[in-house]
Formats: sequence, structure tokens, C-alpha cells
Amino acid sequence: MNSVRLLAAVPVLAGVLCWTEPAVAAATVAPVGGDLEIVRGALSVNQQATPGNYATYDVLKVFGNPAFLSYQPRTIAVAATTHLRQSGDSHLEGLAAGWAGPPSETGTFGFAVMASSWSLASFKELDLFGDTTGVTVAPQSWQAGGAGMFQWKFVSLGASYRLATQSYGIPGLKDRSAGLVDAGTAMTLGPLIAGAAYRSLGDASVLALGAGMRFKGAFKGTASAEWNIPLDGGVKGYGGGGISWAPVPALSVAAGVQLRGGATLLTFGLSAPLDRFILDYAMAASMNAGLGLSAAVGAGWMGGRERAEPEGPKFFLEEKERTLAVMNFEAQNTAAGDAAVITDLLRSELVKQGAFNVVDKTNMDRILAEQTFQQTGCTSQECAVKLGKVLNVKFLVVGTFGKALGRYVLSMRVVEVETAKIIYTDEAEAGDLTGVRSGIRDIANRLTEAVKKR
Repeated sequence: MNSVRLLAAVPVLAGVLCWTEPAVAAATVAPVGGDLEIVRGALSVNQQATPGNYATYDVLKVFGNPAFLSYQPRTIAVAATTHLRQSGDSHLEGLAAGWAGPPSETGTFGFAVMASSWSLASFKELDLFGDTTGVTVAPQSWQAGGAGMFQWKFVSLGASYRLATQSYGIPGLKDRSAGLVDAGTAMTLGPLIAGAAYRSLGDASVLALGAGMRFKGAFKGTASAEWNIPLDGGVKGYGGGGISWAPVPALSVAAGVQLRGGATLLTFGLSAPLDRFILDYAMAASMNAGLGLSAAVGAGWMGGRERAEPEGPKFFLEEKERTLAVMNFEAQNTAAGDAAVITDLLRSELVKQGAFNVVDKTNMDRILAEQTFQQTGCTSQECAVKLGKVLNVKFLVVGTFGKALGRYVLSMRVVEVETAKIIYTDEAEAGDLTGVRSGIRDIANRLTEAVKKR
């Protein structure tokens, strides 16, 4: 029998294997989750509580999709876990540590290492007639490896390699080894985290697709799911999903369902964040006869500097965060009054589009008067940022309106007040004021479309 398939079957159907000599064979093996069961089994307690957990971080789940190392809240993370079947006939332990650099404009790197061991309670070898041969079998396996990640803004790429070694504890039968390769990507789009991973073990490989959503407000929690598609065609797809809810900051409750090779498991979990520490518990109960109950307990610790979580495109903001003010455009080779009229027209068009919460001109003038802030002559980007902070807005529109070679030219820039960066630019030109009015409408439309697409 293929060593990988045996590794998959033994921990799930403990004690129902029959052995022949000298090769190992299974008389009543029905692999759950395919050839990748034990090495793909979720070491992360979070992943066991909510299968395919994409919205909650711990370093152990990095060894399923290494790109998730970019979601590490601090530069250093350490986690340990132990899994035990109710009958006590098998257990699994894991330990992992990760380091991730602070995000930067040019991107950042991260690294992680892990080790785990699995063992099954010893049992007597049987021949094909069900008689004992007098040989005691004690299957065990170990794995260890490392992972690397590169993060650029809201997109991350990662890869890992692990070496898994299996021992059957049968005299004369050599240990088997196999290399595990994982390569994946993950990205953030507002509250949504999506990921994909290619996973390979020997001749078996899987494509995993998943996503997670984080919720705020009355229901503060997450929802996530993942589905694994075997690429060798030998096993049906498997996966699952679930939700978590945090009624108070110090407690999160999770529930989900796993579907693996015809078996259905209901899962439940608890997480308790305590400053930089976190304690996790998960339980999986089979709806199929014979698979029983399993539990997992884990603990994690975070250290070092805080890391900003990957952000989606800047315009992917909740409506209440899209606060914007339009600064009077600078007149170039035209009257200042004309530039002020053009500014009002653009402000009105943006209000009609509804993509932003636009500060009313009357309120804007009142606030600036109270702060004794002179808008006239404020043409530099630094001054524009100061103006945006006085108005308490996320974005500020600045620009110029002028005339050159007999044509009107309108140039607009959107400045993000917090970072002082120009995040959007546009322009329009026309031969008369009627064309200018049409150009303003087009600029407002394009800015709105940019918000919707992102």
C-alpha cells in the first residue's frame, strides 16, 4: 500500500487495519480526506474550530498557505498545539514560530519554522484471517520545515517545504519519507480576505480555494470557508467552513462543519485573547459511526513590534469614511471668480454622484473662519494636508483651472490627508464653458467609477 495513503488512514481509523507480510495492506481502509489527511490535518486549533479559517491569524496555519504570514499582528509569533482523540488512541502535537517584517512601500518578507509529531497507540498485527502474528505495530510520524513570505501592500505570496517521515514500528519495514510543498497567495479587499494554495505531497496534489469575511458592529465576528480540489483525480474534494462571534473582547466562540471523504464532522471552538497571549480550544464530533470525538488545545504568544494588517486599495472604504472636501481651484490665466465657479460645479457633481460625503461649502467656510485658516494662496500639497486636517476629512480635492492657447484646462488631484499622498488624478479640457461643464461631469463620473471598482 502506498505509504502516504497509509499515513492518511491510520490516524482516522485507528485499529481497523489488517496487515500482511512482508508488504503492508489494508483490508478495511476508507481514507478520510484522501492521501493528505495526516500531513494536511489542521495543526492550528483555529482551523479545526472553523475549517479553512481565513479571518483569524495564528502561525500554525501558515503551513497550509504560507502567504498568511503577512497577517501576523506582531513581528514575532510562537504557537503550540496538541490534538487528542477521545479514546486516547492517537495524538498530534505541533510547534511553530514566525517572524514578519514591518510593511513598507517596497514590500516586506517573513519566515516561519515548524515541527510536529503524531503517534498511534500500539496494536497487534493481524494476518488476513484475523489472527495475531505476535508483532506489535506502533505507527508514528514526524515532520519539520520552513516557510517564506513576501508581502506587497495588500497582496502576499508564500512558499514552504516540509519533510515528513513515517515509521510503522514493524520489524524489517523501513521508515518512509516524503516532501511536502506548499505555495500560496492571499489578498485583502476591505473586510474580505481571499486565498489560494497549491499543496503537494509525493504524487498527490491539491488546489485549495478559500475566503474569509470579518464583521463589525452588532455582530463582531468572522465567516470563512475553504474547499480543496485534488488534482490527481483519485479522491473527491473536501473542505468546510464556519463562523465565529466575539461577544466580548476576551472571548470568541466558533462553530463549523468539515466534509472529508464521506465523513461529516461538526466543530466547535473557543478563543481567549489575554494581552499578547491567546488560548484556544476546539472539538470535532463525527456524524459518522466509528470516528468518535477529537479535541485540540493550543496556546500562542506575540512579541516584537506591532504590524499593520494588509490593506485593500485606498478607495475601498465604508461610506462613512469617504469624507471629502473640495478646495478652491487655483486660477491660471483666468479670473479667480471663474475658478471659484468651476470649484462649485465640481463639488455639486460629486454630491450628485454620492460616492463621497462632501463637505458643504458653507460649513467649510465657517470652519476655516473659526480656525482663521486662509484658503487663498494655499496651493502646496503640504498646505492642502493642513487644510484637510482642519476640516477633519479623509480626502481633499485640489486643482487648477486656466486657459491656454484658447482652450480651458481643468486639472484635479485627490490627496489622502493622512499620508499626504496623491492617490488619484484627472483632467479635462474644452474650447468653451459649455464643454467645461461637460468635462466636470466626466471627471466626477470617472472618480465615482474608480471608487466602485476598488
